Amino acid sequence: MEQAYAVLSGGEPTATLGALAAQLGRIRGFMGDDGSRVAEPLDHALRIAAALDLPDVMAEALNSRGTLHLLAQHRMREGRVLVEGALAISRERDVVRSELRALFNLGFLDEVVDVVGSRYDRDGLELARRIGDRGWTRSFLAHLTHSDFVTGDWDTALDRAQQLSEGPGADANILVQSAMLIPTAAVLAARGDAQGARAMIASVPDREHASDVQDRGMWCAGVAYVEAHVGDPRRAIELGRATMGLSDLLAFGHPATKVCAVACADAAIATDDRDTLETMRAWIAGNAPGHRPPTIRALLAKVSAVLDQDEAGFLAAEAEYRALGYKPWLASCLEQHANLLTAAGRHADAEVVMDEARQIYMELAMAPALERTGGGEALPRGA
Repeated sequence: MEQAYAVLSGGEPTATLGALAAQLGRIRGFMGDDGSRVAEPLDHALRIAAALDLPDVMAEALNSRGTLHLLAQHRMREGRVLVEGALAISRERDVVRSELRALFNLGFLDEVVDVVGSRYDRDGLELARRIGDRGWTRSFLAHLTHSDFVTGDWDTALDRAQQLSEGPGADANILVQSAMLIPTAAVLAARGDAQGARAMIASVPDREHASDVQDRGMWCAGVAYVEAHVGDPRRAIELGRATMGLSDLLAFGHPATKVCAVACADAAIATDDRDTLETMRAWIAGNAPGHRPPTIRALLAKVSAVLDQDEAGFLAAEAEYRALGYKPWLASCLEQHANLLTAAGRHADAEVVMDEARQIYMELAMAPALERTGGGEALPRGA
């Protein structure tokens, strides 16, 4: 493709060249290429699409320009406008494939800023099912599954993950493989099934060094989450540090970035790894306030609370998590907050905070966390 574009790009504009340029820009973006190398073929595609009235090429190039290029530069509002333009063109000219991609990308942009259960994902899932497109059905299910995971609707998340794995081609599908890690392995780990979680990881190809940065990020996030809960916290920290290094390519609010960062922070707090916590604080603070989604703001507040032994940071983080409805992350924050109060001799206050954490752990059937926080007697016992 690179060679074909190098030969054809200086010639007369054609529909074939426009489609080639749009696809090349997309591929370069997925590979984490330099921003100017992503933008150049996309801009060429847009010029050709405008000159030859090619709505499919126009929509595809706008989709890629708005996400793969601009998002990595934290220009998300500008990128959203372009993807909304792609959606409008697709609907106006009845280009269903581009409409589905635009809906998916708008759902992703909502996910980046912690919008739960995006209407674009729901609309996209309905459209994909209506036309019988199994690939796009899986894509939208994957987005909605992640929303269920972070809000603690884990049974629904696991059900959606099962739906992802149904039908031909599922075993080799990257979205199915990602769902085997998040939510499936992650939920198994949080509920204490270390063997099941590790078996799920083993069933997925190792993507720690994959060329596609999104594949790599999601693999690292899933494995880090498992290691933080039932495995080796040092491994969770290692993967978290690696994903911090990917965040400029993935986007600061990418689900992989956020899940892996939370796992890394919790592992660092559990092992009193202050160096990693300081690194995380500097990493988040190094991004402008306007570029930090709510979950990242909450994580900064929590990490600072631990480092500075300051209850105000925990209160700020908990307020963010409550507003979002992110129950699992709220619970771990409450537990860490209670531990701070206990260390300060405020035992009565600590018990109130810990009890709220236990209630969430009980709701989510997080057996190890309940045992750790003194709520193990509430667990159902076998016959």
